[in-house]
Amino acid sequence: MVTVLVLSGGQGSRIGGAVPKQYILVCGRPIIMHCLEMIERRLEIDAAVVVAEKKWQDVISIWVRDAGFRKELHFADAGTSRQHSIYRGLQRMKALGTAEEDIVIVHDAVRPCVGDGIWKESIKALEDDEVDGVMPVIPVKDTVYQSRDGRIVTGLLNRDEIYAGQAPESFRFGKYYAAHQGKTESDFASIRGSSQIAIDNGMNIKLIRGSEDNYKISTPQDLELFRYQTEHDKW
Repeated sequence: MVTVLVLSGGQGSRIGGAVPKQYILVCGRPIIMHCLEMIERRLEIDAAVVVAEKKWQDVISIWVRDAGFRKELHFADAGTSRQHSIYRGLQRMKALGTAEEDIVIVHDAVRPCVGDGIWKESIKALEDDEVDGVMPVIPVKDTVYQSRDGRIVTGLLNRDEIYAGQAPESFRFGKYYAAHQGKTESDFASIRGSSQIAIDNGMNIKLIRGSEDNYKISTPQDLELFRYQTEHDKW
């Protein structure tokens, strides 16, 4: 069983506007629906759990129904942080009977441009018993400097060992769920990436090749790029 945990609880403060960015219309459809329709087309995926604020869950249900979404779809309430929202989604999956060896794929509602290869390779990599999770990454092109105070350079990092992580991030459900046990909301708030909690708990995370096209819509420029690509059928 492969389930995508779609994170849709963010507020999108960098873009602004009357609604969170994942609900902004692009070519007549909210961004989250571009993401869910992408998931709907993937034969490898069995179900989705959308983590969203309660007031949006009924709205999303209507959008999904009108789009003819056929995959099994459930909801979980958004948490106080991204990782807390992930935990809420995992708890919902647990209540639905998700097995230890099933796969959970954590994805962002505002990352609607994932290529077929990333989905396939993410799931295939977990066939290896030594792999507990999979993260798509892209190499860092620029020279990377470190500054402890944000004013003065204090170090230079080895670019050959630095990668930019992307979603979707995939995990064996049982181990990933266990990694969240005993954590507080404060603990979750300090986590900066879906795989951090897995790495901190000894899970073996494999890197696969990501894509520059697999961007997250975070800024007005990202939104305009996605709007242009969608309007001109650049996919």
